[in-house]
Amino acid sequence: MELSDQVVKAAREALAGGIAGDKLVRARGRLRSPVALEHPNGGTHSWLVPVVVGRQLVGLVQIGLHLEFLRFTSFQRRLNSLEGTPPMAEWFSADRVRSLAAAMARPAELLGKPVLTYDQIPDRLVWRVEARAPSGEVRAILVAGDLAYEPGELAGTIGGLGP
Repeated sequence: MELSDQVVKAAREALAGGIAGDKLVRARGRLRSPVALEHPNGGTHSWLVPVVVGRQLVGLVQIGLHLEFLRFTSFQRRLNSLEGTPPMAEWFSADRVRSLAAAMARPAELLGKPVLTYDQIPDRLVWRVEARAPSGEVRAILVAGDLAYEPGELAGTIGGLGP
């Protein structure tokens, strides 16, 4: 069995076992392909399996490298409701992520491929896009939802974290 199939199986078991998601998610949620969550210094930290109902992203099942359930992140504002959940493409469209990063790019910078990672702690999911200047200097642009920013720019403002 392929690793991605094993990751999806572990996520499915978490939903079926009731340790992830509410009634609506367990009944109507569909698992999408897992996405590697990269450690900011390189290497895979864990796997995220998006859970959708229709086109709406209702949650993410996080599976560890040993196929253990780590957590479930819900995008629902209220139990058993889709109201306010984002479209799947809002979080998992590489074109959308690159477009948001491009708004922060400096003249002549070339943008790399978005990589799913985290900002300081694994609970703060972001896409990292490398911006390479003609001089060879590389900097990161982080994208979370509709927000694009540079590392450290929000230090101390989200969850009380410092730099």
